[in-house]
Amino acid sequence: MKFEEKLMAQRKKRGMSQEELADQLGVSRQAVSRWELGATLPDAPNLLKLSDLFEVTVDYLLRDDCESESDLPPTKKARCEIPSNEKKSRKLYLVATVSFLIAAAAFLIAAIDRMNIYLVLLVLADAILASVFFWKYCNTKV
Repeated sequence: MKFEEKLMAQRKKRGMSQEELADQLGVSRQAVSRWELGATLPDAPNLLKLSDLFEVTVDYLLRDDCESESDLPPTKKARCEIPSNEKKSRKLYLVATVSFLIAAAAFLIAAIDRMNIYLVLLVLADAILASVFFWKYCNTKV
């Protein structure tokens, strides 16, 4: 069954005229007529409104091979589990970030105590490395 047939059947099932449907959707009666003739399809916002109004899915409305909601193909389930290699990568980046931050704090304390420029440079290098690892941690796909 095509979209235009489903639209007309759903509209008539509810005892609505094209004018009444058009008023509820905020479109012209001619737009509804063009949809029912198969000349055009409604835009996405109007498809969503039709779906809500008729209490059917947009998928049902658009799929020609569906005679009823029960004919819809099953949807694929979203991947819920993070692969173990991605978990390991995220843990590695987090451990590296924490390690470099601890080292930076230790070097900073030593640099303040001894007023050593080389220790200050180590603190900067450590902070940069910690930032890089934290950035990698944040941008690793989950």
